[in-house]
Amino acid sequence: MRRLISSALCFTAIGLATAPAFAEQPVLERQWLTDGFTNPEGVAAAPDGSYFISNVAGWAAEADGEGWISVMSADGALLTEKWAEGLDAPKGMVVHDGILYVADITIVRRYDIKTREALPPLPAPGAKFLNDMTVWHGHVLVSDSQGASIYTLTDQGFKIWAQDEDRLGGINGLLGDGDRLLVSTMSTGSLLEVDKDKNWTKIASGMVDADGIGIVPGGYLV
Repeated sequence: MRRLISSALCFTAIGLATAPAFAEQPVLERQWLTDGFTNPEGVAAAPDGSYFISNVAGWAAEADGEGWISVMSADGALLTEKWAEGLDAPKGMVVHDGILYVADITIVRRYDIKTREALPPLPAPGAKFLNDMTVWHGHVLVSDSQGASIYTLTDQGFKIWAQDEDRLGGINGLLGDGDRLLVSTMSTGSLLEVDKDKNWTKIASGMVDADGIGIVPGGYLV
């Protein structure tokens, strides 16, 4: 299928109270159109400046082995269509210490970026629908949309860091930003921030199916 890759995979611009207001309304502009993806979901920057793209391919919650990871250049060229294959429904990804972490339904897959070796996957006990990933304070985090949870990677594997059905129902996007973690939720359409002591603040609400979070000058795009 043909898939649009834009300069930002987002729809709603939000200026934060702690950041200067937007000088003008941000506008999404198409940068390129690239073939070779099937239900692309997540993007992660590689150390060499290229991008990893996750392809769900099949159903978003089905362990069917049809998913894969592609690599795209910074100018939109498809470098490697299937850099890694045999995943189920890969979604959010993050790169940390030379390892690509990929959220894949109930487990997090890992790949050595230099060798492309698949490392043993890590389960997230009790997870139902792992979605977005980020690194915050040196820790790998992953959201569980159906479990209203955030998992963190410890020496003993993934453990629940936060779980709250009312606040985190339909949790999706995660973004580590200095001392705060930004969180978006689909159920309430909210953008939240939380510090390491788990003090929560609602930044914005009223969005429809709030998804990934990206940084732009003067605020964030969700």
